[in-house]
Amino acid sequence: MNRSIAIVDCGSGYSRLTYYTVNPSTGLIETSRHPTNLPPLHKVISDLDSLKEWISSLLLLLPSPPPPLSIGATAGLRSILPSLPPSSLSSFRSLLPSPFTFFILKPNQEAKYELSSSKYCSLKTKLIKPEESFGMMSSGGQSSQLGYEDSLWSFETSVKSGNELGVKLGMKEGLRIFKEKVQNTMEGVEKGVGGEGGVFVVIEMLAASGSAAGLESNRRYKVRNVIEIIDVFLKNSGDKNVEGERSWKDYVKEMGAVVLLEMLGKLKEGSEVAFCREFELGEGNFVKPSWALGRAISEFIGEVEEEEKKSKEEERAQMNARKIVRLGAVVAVVAAIGIMYARLRRSEKLN
Repeated sequence: MNRSIAIVDCGSGYSRLTYYTVNPSTGLIETSRHPTNLPPLHKVISDLDSLKEWISSLLLLLPSPPPPLSIGATAGLRSILPSLPPSSLSSFRSLLPSPFTFFILKPNQEAKYELSSSKYCSLKTKLIKPEESFGMMSSGGQSSQLGYEDSLWSFETSVKSGNELGVKLGMKEGLRIFKEKVQNTMEGVEKGVGGEGGVFVVIEMLAASGSAAGLESNRRYKVRNVIEIIDVFLKNSGDKNVEGERSWKDYVKEMGAVVLLEMLGKLKEGSEVAFCREFELGEGNFVKPSWALGRAISEFIGEVEEEEKKSKEEERAQMNARKIVRLGAVVAVVAAIGIMYARLRRSEKLN
């Protein structure tokens, strides 16, 4: 089992490299994020020269010899997969030095890792008790995740598109249109997620929106109180005019708050919410809950090997199923030819 790994999180805005290490004295995971970000992978993966440059830049960030490295892509790349040339992913994998690995997270897999990392941090810092039921809310530039115990949801909310609406139409109109979009995206989730006394940790972009609304970090609030605070924040934001040259930074916390408010409305009334963009696990060891941390936790306890084994088994099962379908089609054709031949022979005998 590796006690130190590196993970590149290829998000919709940029790709960031983080090192994860288990401290042998405390048993806690420590993180170190490289200060240099790479361009988003989905912006370069279809161009071979840009892809080679991206990999070369990554190698320059790594020590020698490099630790085990995993490269994971989320919704930014998932959203363009249908339009990518079939060879793009295979070309990328072939260019990676061994034993680097590359994978694209499934939507619920991203939610699962975020949930496990949030729970790990919450338990280690005693934000929650082991017997309490637990949930998580998160959002990035392209997708948002909601998790509670074994239930997972992922939504294509695209906060980035909300930012663009704000730049184009102004705050009030941008918020109105984006709110309608988010409501439609989440309408399949019934209200009442979570049990009595369930605790939901809010991370990533949604945690930043909570801070912008004046909510303290790493403190538990009743969900109804948070809904009131976020609702007031958005109403005040709708009346705010952004003067001068506008950019996505002028709108991202407000658009994130739209997603947050819709998720909060799905929770059971007795739930509690805590905004935790990062946790301090031991003195000076600040750890950010994320899918990458969840992946690292799985690596350290050996779950990844089981997941990859299961994924390969699923792929083999799908291939076998396709073979069976093709074989069935061949058998059907042969049977049809046989029937036609038999009919022809009978017709010849009658004549």
